[in-house]
Amino acid sequence: MPRHRNRHINDVLAVLTTTLWATAALVTSAGGAGTTKPGQQGMGPVTQCAMSEHTCTNGKCVPLNKFCDNINDCGDSSDEPRFCTPCNRTYYGNLGLTYDLELHRPKEDRIPYICVLTFTAAGGKHGDIVQ
Repeated sequence: MPRHRNRHINDVLAVLTTTLWATAALVTSAGGAGTTKPGQQGMGPVTQCAMSEHTCTNGKCVPLNKFCDNINDCGDSSDEPRFCTPCNRTYYGNLGLTYDLELHRPKEDRIPYICVLTFTAAGGKHGDIVQ
């Protein structure tokens, strides 16, 4: 592997080891309509969870940042599926709230690892700005 590429991978590893917490606060201005996401069909009771929430198999709604956080927030473990990751997801929030999101360093045999996090302000009660 070329020396400059190896250095780049080491730089990425340094970022992964030091960046353990990411937070997003959603702030809004006037305008926009709130949106809800229908419950997942065929996975237990149908629930109207907000787009900022994960729909548990039992119908409970938990904030998206509680998905795959190693804590059984749903009560039925449906927010902690095997081999889940908080990466490669789109996160929505609610107006005026701050969310913690924990990212763990991947195992050595999984490096290099790309983790894409998308924070979206969907308007209305979901805010217009991600800060």
